[in-house]
Order: sequence, then C-alpha cells, then structure tokens
Amino acid sequence: MATNKILVILKESLKKIPGLRRLVHDLDILFRFGSFRPNTVRLVNSNSIIYIDPREERGRALLRSGAAGQPELKKLWSLALDNLQPEAVVDVGANYGEFLFLSDYPWNCRIVAVEADPKLYKLLELSRKNHDQGNRIELHCALACAESGGVENFYIDEAWSGRSSAIPAKTGKVVEVSKVKIDDLFEAQALPKSIVFKIDVEGFEPQVIAGMETLLSEADQMVGMLEFNADFLKKTGVELVAYVRRLQTYGHLFSLRGGTFSYVNDSFLAVMKADEKFVADLILVSDLSLAHSVGLTVND
Repeated sequence: MATNKILVILKESLKKIPGLRRLVHDLDILFRFGSFRPNTVRLVNSNSIIYIDPREERGRALLRSGAAGQPELKKLWSLALDNLQPEAVVDVGANYGEFLFLSDYPWNCRIVAVEADPKLYKLLELSRKNHDQGNRIELHCALACAESGGVENFYIDEAWSGRSSAIPAKTGKVVEVSKVKIDDLFEAQALPKSIVFKIDVEGFEPQVIAGMETLLSEADQMVGMLEFNADFLKKTGVELVAYVRRLQTYGHLFSLRGGTFSYVNDSFLAVMKADEKFVADLILVSDLSLAHSVGLTVND
C-alpha cells in the first residue's frame, strides 16, 4: 500500500518536470496494456471496444483512464436508452464513439452518428464493424449545420481532438467537410416519436439544433445532452439567454456542473451571465415524468 502511494506521488512529481509528462503517460499506458501504442480500449461497463489514435492526446487520455470519463452523462445515456426505448438515436460530434458504442440499442431504433473529422470517422468505422449492432449504425463524415449542401471549413486541433470545431482557429489543420442538416437524414413521413441525442461540437450546438428543429418538434418524448461552453458559443455570435430559452421550448432543461444535476431556472441564468467562461452540460427532457425515470428532479 505504501509502495503504491509512493509511486503515485512520484508520478505526479515527474509530470511537473518539463519533457517528462509524456514519458510518464507512456509508462502508464505500457503498464496498462503491455504496449506503448495500443489502438483499442474497452469501454467501462460495456463489452464494446473502440479504436483510438494512440498518438493523439485525447486518445491517450482514454487509454490511461480506461475510457472512464464523463460517468454521469454516460449513466444518463444508458438510463435514457433503457427507459425510453427510443425509435432514434442521434450522436453529433461522436469523436471516438465513447457514447455511440457504449450500449445496446432497441431492435427498432435507428442509430445515426455524425463526425466532421475524417480521421476520427475512419476510426469510428473500425469500431462500428467491431460492434454487435454495427450493421445498424449509420455514420456520416460531415458537419451538422442548419442547412445541407456545400462544404465548410473544419478546424482540427491536432493536440486534442475534442477541441476541433467549425469555429475558425489560428492553429491546427483546416479541412473542408460536407454540410448536413440532421432533419434531412430522416424521411418526413417516418419521423421518430421518441429520440435520444447528444451534441458536442465545441460551440456549434445552436447550428445543429437549427438543423433538427423538425425532428425535435415532432418527437413526443426525448432526452438530449448538449455541451454548453459560453466562450465558444459567443464566438459564433450566439446570445446565450436566447439560446437557452429556445431549448426550453422543446421541454425541460437540466444542467450538469461539478458532478451535480440541477434544474435550469432564472438562478441558473444569472450564474451563467455572471461567468464569461461558464461551462456545463445541458440535458433536455421532454417531460418531468421521463426526467424522473432517468434520475433528474426539480429541486426549486
């Protein structure tokens, strides 16, 4: 026990020395996998294995953590699938697929995922082929927008794939990707009545929502998870309060900050407006009964 504690202290001390941080991470990965460059990791509480890029820092972080990040949202994702048994699932900004490949899906559920980074898309394809229900998962290498057609610049953060975005950046790699409107991926005559969705696109969430208004309006029940980063959103010219109010027209909003869920009300908006760097995850639920079934309650 004492030896383990010493090793932990030593690792943390070494990480503070310039040039040694990556070495410590390499040794951590070697200890876990028996290899410096494993390209797959098994998702926590799942039989699914996903492919990652062991040279990219977010991929390396998944290896070191055993893909255990965002436990509250992953639990909520699984509860939503189990309780709602949705007719459709939409994952926008799938990244390596930690959510997409986490759970099994109802037999009649349509599964749609969108990822703009071509390199991540190729890895998602490998993970899809390895998934028990992979033949039912539709992958699109595109940028989800308010309208389909044409191309848009996508800015790839080569240091951390989770920061890649359609928001112009001074550094990183720029690629052109096709634009797609989520509504256009669904036939008007066969719109799902129940959906679970996730949107994590570094400030481009309002544009994605604008492209799935029909889907949201026609659904009787939904559970959706959206990243909310005030700094990123303001870079796209979004008025934050108006955006939150717009989401509330589809149902009830909850937030996740610091591991705690809370109902989005005027107090939440006041805190949000006072913090220029406000970051949270928003959860959109069609009705309070469904919210309760996935562990969300109104406390105010």
